Order: sequence, then C-alpha cells, then structure tokens
Amino acid sequence: MKKFIYLLSGLAMLATTSIASAATINGSVEIVGTMETKGTLPTATGINFKTSGVSDWDVDNAQGDLEPMLGANTINNTLKMYDFAFSDIAGTSIWEFNKNSHNFKFVTESISNVQTSNELSVTISGTLSSSNFDNTAAVFRFTTQLNSGEVKASFSSGTSSVVPVPAAAWLFGSALFGGAAIGRRKSLSSGKADKTA
Repeated sequence: MKKFIYLLSGLAMLATTSIASAATINGSVEIVGTMETKGTLPTATGINFKTSGVSDWDVDNAQGDLEPMLGANTINNTLKMYDFAFSDIAGTSIWEFNKNSHNFKFVTESISNVQTSNELSVTISGTLSSSNFDNTAAVFRFTTQLNSGEVKASFSSGTSSVVPVPAAAWLFGSALFGGAAIGRRKSLSSGKADKTA
C-alpha cells in the first residue's frame, strides 16, 4: 500500500509539472524608425510613430524566438506600430508582427517616461503574445533626443534560463520521494533486524 502511495504521489507531481510547463518567448529585437512626441518636451503626453510610407519602421536585428521578424517593416505591413499616450491603461497595443505562420503582439502593463527639454526615455513593461507560444513578460524601451532623426527601440522578452523551473521541480521532487522511500525501507529493515537479535 505504501509503495502505491509513493508511486501515486510521483505520478501526480509529473502530471502537474507537465501542465505547468510553458513555451515562453525568448529573444530580442531592435526596431528602427522615426517618431514624434505628442506635445513638446519636457511635457510630452505620448508618441506618434511615423509610418507614412516615406518614413517607416524596420526590424534591424532579431534574435531567438523573435528571429522570424528580421526584415519586417511598416511599408510591407508585416509590422504595425501603434501611437500611444503615456497615460494609456494596461492592455494598449504598441506593436504587432504578422508574417506567414509567425505572429507576435506586444501590449502594455505599465508605461514610464523621463523627459528633459531635449531628451525622452520611455520604458514599457507588458506582455508579448503569439499563437505559437504562451504569453510572456516583456520590455520595450527607447531613448531619443530632440531632432535626432531615427530612433532605435530595443525590445526583449522571456528569460535565458536553460532548465525550465517545472522540470527542475520535477527532478527535485522525484529525488525527494526516492530518498524518503529508501529511508523508510532502511528504517523498516533495521527494525526487523533488531527484533531478530
């Protein structure tokens, strides 16, 4: 009966960790383009991404799971940049990528900005979603100077963890259960040896 309980506990742990296992989005991307502030620095209220066709936004560098974004831009409509206000509530779309079977969408959780009379720094924490992955925490940030021309915005998501936490927990749990079973068996066998002596 006790062997059955140990086996059942091990199977239950395996089942819960396989459900909790997530395919998060890991990677980074640099998006280059031109923008203007809503209002003037240091009291600007948001960002307008210039996507008129004359001035577009291009993916300059993409790594990891975001590598399919390389070559995307607003002119060929594989990349969409959405204007936003610094006061926008959580859930505001900032950018979206769609090409063949690959798609990513970044929405806000919080927007923070620091402004001087000639510089703007923006950090947006949010969630990156895709039909091919689980939702993943991500950060989109850029710094620009007044009349600086092109702006490089860097974006990163996920973690660089090699061993997922659920797998590590499963391995630790199995070792714990195995150690408990061996300890129990030794305790029972030493008890029997004492009684026979």
